[in-house]
Amino acid sequence: MFFGIVLVATLLFFLIFGTPIAVSVGLATILAMLTAGDTAALPAITQKMFTSIDSFPLLALPLFTLSGELMEISGISERLVRFMKMLFRKLPAPSACITSISCAFFGAISGSAPATSAAIGGIMIDPMKKAGYSGAEAAAVTASSASLGIIIPPSIPMVVFATTASVSVGSLFMAGVIPGIILCAAFCIMHGFRFGRVETPTKEKLTAKEAVTTFWDAIFALGMPVIILGGIYGGFFTPTEAAAVSCVYALVVGCFIYRNLSAKQIWRSLCEISVRVSSMRTIVCVATAMAWFVSSSGLAKTIAEAVLAGFSSKIALLTVINILLFILGCLIDPTSIILLTCPIIIPITQSLGMSSVAVGAFMIMNIAVGMVTPPFAGTLYVANQIAGEKSIAPITLKLWPYIVLMFAITLLVAYVPDISLMLPKFLGMTI
Repeated sequence: MFFGIVLVATLLFFLIFGTPIAVSVGLATILAMLTAGDTAALPAITQKMFTSIDSFPLLALPLFTLSGELMEISGISERLVRFMKMLFRKLPAPSACITSISCAFFGAISGSAPATSAAIGGIMIDPMKKAGYSGAEAAAVTASSASLGIIIPPSIPMVVFATTASVSVGSLFMAGVIPGIILCAAFCIMHGFRFGRVETPTKEKLTAKEAVTTFWDAIFALGMPVIILGGIYGGFFTPTEAAAVSCVYALVVGCFIYRNLSAKQIWRSLCEISVRVSSMRTIVCVATAMAWFVSSSGLAKTIAEAVLAGFSSKIALLTVINILLFILGCLIDPTSIILLTCPIIIPITQSLGMSSVAVGAFMIMNIAVGMVTPPFAGTLYVANQIAGEKSIAPITLKLWPYIVLMFAITLLVAYVPDISLMLPKFLGMTI
């Protein structure tokens, strides 16, 4: 199909020359439709663009983004880190381990990897440098750990995938829990081997009064993921309603309990989130139209059949898919990756008998690896800025062991889908 070549070639051409992603996808789709002679379907593009954002589950995107922003500026992250320091101060390389564990917990609040990098990095990077870590090492630990922000639920990319692939948001959230815990534990083990001699566990004893005070100070931060996930899986509200509840919770905690969230800060957050989410939704619009054309034209089926014919081994096919996702993750944003690849990958994996929930789990993990790997590397640039490093080259050198570790665990989750499906199955959820 010649129009398929036109679609891919024009998309790559526009992206290479710096055209915005939404414009690139839209123009490539129109040119491919004209090449295919399918001009009668052109009016359908606007219809597909509208219906793509007229979606109740997608309301969770701006709401989870806003709640994470409000929790960050209201001091939640500081209280969370203090509590983690109290619990895990006896681990080898304690500052690095506390950073990873705090990122995992903050990920259960924000749903965003860059937000996690900013919130936890802003608190932990300077103490890590004072403890003997170099700036590059501290930034590398933060950037890699922040990737847990989109693996641990709630996760903004998971909402996008669930909506695109027509799977349960709740099931996909649960599918990310065990892989996220495994990855966090693997980070801590690596920290111990790499930085055990740089920083030794503290020998100071903690008094009961200090423990109670620290716990009480952090109780509202710890309550956020409990309310969100407990509400969803307790059947009290849907993931989208949970996102709305989290916004109200963040406002109440920030304004009336911690009393450090002003009307000016709330307005600034609303403005920033509006811009951020608008660009995301624009990409969703045009990418959905492209996905519809790829599917309705038979291109997706043709590609899927060609790929399946070329690979007799399931392991080999999954390896190729993961390598492709890793490369894309280094180049473009998570939303674009999900929307552009789902129409191709889902039919291929379904033909292998794989659950789309399991596919979503390893796809999100792969995107997380891409967010740490240059040139895109969203979490890396945030951590680099906080660490005050002039170049990302030293940080990238320190990051490679973590990138290899993350990709290896991602392959494990892809090859053994029961790792991600274990919890959804246990809870009796649809997979």
